[in-house]
Amino acid sequence: MAWISGVGLSVWAYYGPPAEVPKRIYRRMLRANFDYPFVKFALTDDDRPMLMTELPTTELDRDALALALVRLVVVADRLLDETVVAVAERGVLPDWFGHEPRNVALLAAHRAEAEATMPEWQPMPPARRRRSLLARLLGTGR
Repeated sequence: MAWISGVGLSVWAYYGPPAEVPKRIYRRMLRANFDYPFVKFALTDDDRPMLMTELPTTELDRDALALALVRLVVVADRLLDETVVAVAERGVLPDWFGHEPRNVALLAAHRAEAEATMPEWQPMPPARRRRSLLARLLGTGR
């Protein structure tokens, strides 16, 4: 978190390690910037993906901060399976079976409100398979 004079509070969460983000994942993050008006993806100077949101000084209170934090968590949860290649070490998620979130009360208190301001979640459609150069030259594989 950082206070920006004249703007408000900037809240961010690193979304993965510094790495080259694959084009498909980068496009998904850009699409999420359009889909989720309160949360934005950005890249740090060392190409580390992060989620961020800003709270204006006029709307800054305890509930607004809690809602902003929950929004970051909800968007990260929604996109995790699609962006695992960029955010998890070696592209493999750890086994979280039986794992309890650290702030169950915070999520329970604000998750419904956060999701009410977001579009219904839909996974990204699978990538279309591209024809090889040889198939295009021969006019096959349609």
